[in-house]
Amino acid sequence: MIYAPVQLLYLYYEHLGIPAISIQQEGGAFTVTYDPSATAGQIAQGNQIASTWPTYSQQTRDSTGIYTDVRALSASQKNNITGPSGDLYSGTPMKALRDMGPNQNTIAALLTVRQCSFCNAAADRQLIDNQVTALYTADNPYYLANPTFDPTISVAALVPV
Repeated sequence: MIYAPVQLLYLYYEHLGIPAISIQQEGGAFTVTYDPSATAGQIAQGNQIASTWPTYSQQTRDSTGIYTDVRALSASQKNNITGPSGDLYSGTPMKALRDMGPNQNTIAALLTVRQCSFCNAAADRQLIDNQVTALYTADNPYYLANPTFDPTISVAALVPV
């Protein structure tokens, strides 16, 4: 998927919890309108980010590359993503099923298979967990960019077009 600079900046603000109402780009400068609920700290952080934000489009890395990076994470990091109290499988419905990107149907199908009785080996579940994580990250490119649930995780999901 190809993302314009404004779209990526908005997604990054969302990832950081910075409430922006609108973002506009004129040449190399971005103008941000913040929600009235934004704190002075959030506005300062948002303005600093916008002042150095890349002005070129980026695209999602191929899913194999993201998957390879997810497989390389430690067991503890993977547990923080997909473990019993992990972020991706939390909520009702779970976060993975609330994905709105182009991989949503594949994620839903993989999670259905994961629930089936024939998929009870730990290795099979880990394979599915890694794939779901990679697909979700492809749809949500900042999901594994030093997330609050485990800041030691850093999986790049974007490359320049």
